Amino acid sequence: MRARRGVPLAAQRYLRMIQMPENGTRRELYGVTRIFYEGYWVRCYAPPAENLEEKKKLIMRLTRRAFHHTEEGINTPGSCLEQARAAYEAESDPARKRVNAAMLAGALFNRATDIFTSIVDLERHGIAIGPDNELMKQCGDCFQEALELGKEVRHYSGEEGVDELWGEPMKAFLMPITDFYDTRYIKIAWAMRSVSTASRRRSTPTASSARRCATPPRTTRRTFASGPATSPPASRWASYARADPTPPTSPGRS
Repeated sequence: MRARRGVPLAAQRYLRMIQMPENGTRRELYGVTRIFYEGYWVRCYAPPAENLEEKKKLIMRLTRRAFHHTEEGINTPGSCLEQARAAYEAESDPARKRVNAAMLAGALFNRATDIFTSIVDLERHGIAIGPDNELMKQCGDCFQEALELGKEVRHYSGEEGVDELWGEPMKAFLMPITDFYDTRYIKIAWAMRSVSTASRRRSTPTASSARRCATPPRTTRRTFASGPATSPPASRWASYARADPTPPTSPGRS
């Protein structure tokens, strides 16, 4: 980066920093609406209307997305909540109790979704349900308990790391839809920043990479007497050919 004539490079960076728009600034750039977060312009979309029907659709999509990335067998129906809780409380083996906790968390999520769906149906029939209603409180309690049990839920690969994904439906339940969309844009900006940082680190030469670049490539010396460079030994290819490409059959299968 070249410094402008008479303006030091550090001063240029400071000027760009103070001229940077605030987070949440929206602009029309090349015919596309974008929002500014953490130094990046992220493409944004108009959020849906702020009502219970749209919030129900958002919560259901996030719930399906959470179960899609988790281990199999924990998408317990909300109608089986009592059985899942009894099995969790009666289990003493740590490994089995962890699985029962994940199944209980799934049942709580589905029960919360069922309650919220019923609230939307009541509103559609003209019955207003306020935030202090008992159904709303029960729905929030189910989301809260499912979030607390989320630490026992694992990724479908068997590893941990679904905590943030598991908390998305509850976040959509508590926040206005517009604010929830903004949190998605912030995450996208963080991801773009992480990609840029990793790219800069890979492009920065290290001492080992500099030594590799300074080492001349290994060449094959040819003479008229020796003829062209030979191919790898045939014994090496024979060892590959002898390897049996078919996997072993499991017991009970032909």
